[in-house]
Amino acid sequence: ITTKNQYIMSQDFYFDIADFVEMTDFQPIGVHEDNPNDRNLYVDVNNEEGIASFRFSNHSAVYGTLHICRSSSISNFTIWEHIYEGHVNDAIDMTITDNTIGSHIWYQYSIQLENSAGGLSQVYYTDKFFPEFYDAFFSRGDMQLAIRYDFKVSSMKPVVNRAKMDTLGGKYPRFAENAVLGYKQFSISGIISAEADYNQLFLNKSKYFGKEYDNYRVYLSQNKIHDLVRNDSKDYFDKRGNYLTTTEDDWFWEREFREEAMKFLNDGEPKLFRSMTEGLIPVMLMDINLTPKAQLNRKLYDFTATMYEIADGHSLDELAALGIINVPRIVQELGGAQEQQPTEDYRTVSIPGQVYEFYPTDNNNMITSGIIYSKLMDRYAAGGVYSLKEAYEPYIKNTRIYFHTDPHMFLFGPNNSIQLIKTPTTEQLQSKRIKLGYTFQLQTADSIGWTTIFVNERGYYQIPNKLNVTGIAFNQYQDLESSFEGDRVTINYIITYKEKSSDKTIVSSQTIDRTIIGQYQSVFPPNYYLGEVIRARYNYITEYYEQMMQFWRGICLDVTPYAVAYIKYYNQNDYQEFVVGETGILHMLKDVPVSDMCFLGKYMVEKPFERQKYLDEQEYVTDPGTYIEIEEIKKPINNTVYNIGDKKYIYYHDAWEDFKDKGNGSGIAAVNIEGAINFLGDVVQINR
Repeated sequence: ITTKNQYIMSQDFYFDIADFVEMTDFQPIGVHEDNPNDRNLYVDVNNEEGIASFRFSNHSAVYGTLHICRSSSISNFTIWEHIYEGHVNDAIDMTITDNTIGSHIWYQYSIQLENSAGGLSQVYYTDKFFPEFYDAFFSRGDMQLAIRYDFKVSSMKPVVNRAKMDTLGGKYPRFAENAVLGYKQFSISGIISAEADYNQLFLNKSKYFGKEYDNYRVYLSQNKIHDLVRNDSKDYFDKRGNYLTTTEDDWFWEREFREEAMKFLNDGEPKLFRSMTEGLIPVMLMDINLTPKAQLNRKLYDFTATMYEIADGHSLDELAALGIINVPRIVQELGGAQEQQPTEDYRTVSIPGQVYEFYPTDNNNMITSGIIYSKLMDRYAAGGVYSLKEAYEPYIKNTRIYFHTDPHMFLFGPNNSIQLIKTPTTEQLQSKRIKLGYTFQLQTADSIGWTTIFVNERGYYQIPNKLNVTGIAFNQYQDLESSFEGDRVTINYIITYKEKSSDKTIVSSQTIDRTIIGQYQSVFPPNYYLGEVIRARYNYITEYYEQMMQFWRGICLDVTPYAVAYIKYYNQNDYQEFVVGETGILHMLKDVPVSDMCFLGKYMVEKPFERQKYLDEQEYVTDPGTYIEIEEIKKPINNTVYNIGDKKYIYYHDAWEDFKDKGNGSGIAAVNIEGAINFLGDVVQINR
């Protein structure tokens, strides 16, 4: 700082530039009605109306603040201004319409999500687009009046405040001026006609007439205007059957349209004027005069007006301040943000889960306090990737239960009562009310209290998918005092719950601390996802900062030959399968970041059944028989696929494994994969 007395002082300011936070659930894609398979974020430009629009969606539920901004070649894409800002807490399907674009200017939109902790996602950009429209438009808010016929600018003069002063004793005059002035003044003229509003962007007939709209259509029919337009090649009706344009006989609508147009031009409010030759100019209109066209029996009117430039038309903030456009924004007040509409700050998460061969030790609800709840909470444990978030209100769906222990004996009594019989009497054994099987307790979101479910001696039960299961418990749990073994169960399910950011977390800054080359060696079970497991080794929280690895910038696999890797790239929704070759080495590109992966098993090739005794490690044959249970196969042979029930199994290395038929004589055996994962990744630190 230099003062007017030439004193110089300086002050240093230190700040961190925050990196983007990985938000795998936020990946907006374009939506195009004419091509549903196109996912690109490009903008549709209607040059007839001078309007740009783009539609995008995000299939996963997200929560936070959505920021949509616009920039242009006027600022060389260095200034980005909001065209929309609002809260979201669900999946997104949104269309942005912009009637403030100018002709012969490059534009681009950006989409970004801010989570409730203050972290920002990466920025997604639309393609750049170049409007090129010829007509002139006056717009304010959603109303847009097009001047398409005989529009003229008869004069344009920059307005300056300059005065000439003759001085005493001086031969030549001096001049004084206000150097700040320099706005433009235009004299314009044109024809006001409803024909120019064929898309009814200025005045919609059905809304204008209201209850009298049917009477208006009768008037058209009586004057045979319907017959005239039906015989014409143009489409005079929109999708709702509204009559779009006028004809030479519709004097009524021309008069109503002219009256509304004059109210709009003469209301004393700023308008945005747009044309190809003059550009974008916020203006005030004055001295508006109408002259009927005598050759058309005064059906149409010419108008003249003087308009004055009042601001910069390229700035969305300026246009919003003038009331020409309404940019949805979140109002900031003392004490925090005040939302335009209250929203719950959470998202709904659904992930698959499994409890494998578990011995219940009590009859508590496994979803709210037992092992299912514990497995969910492990996902949000301190030091993990999701430690800054919270989960609540869990329930499970698509629930399948397998009992592995021998069935118990139950006595069915009156009122559907069920009693476990540990030591049956002779009389009870002879009773028809004795059944073998299993029981468990079930509670759903729509039920009151608990319901006892009986499972037959086969030990398999699937809960209907339409039920949201909020409670599940087992009465036959292990009792060490009486040496009662209890049930050993496997539960497959999809758990759904609400997730939100912890109130204590604020993402203030994020910097790359170091780049790590690491290796993870293990025996990898099939379908065991490794992203969080490996990255968690580099995640921890201190009082001052949080350290985490967001994703891998490259991986190299050194594993069992013919292993099938299931890899998800960063910012992609789907996983892709890759087969490791006979060398056991698969090297991925360093510039393609990987967010998660697992091994599906081993890729195998089918051979004729006659080669059953001479198969290599990656080869298999298919047994021609069909079986109901595994126990029916007394002497299974290695590398042989058997059809058992409605599934395929392979007997591999003297053990039964799941098998997935890929077709074309190949498949995947769900076996363990052994080896090492080499990876390159950035470790970042987030100040707390």
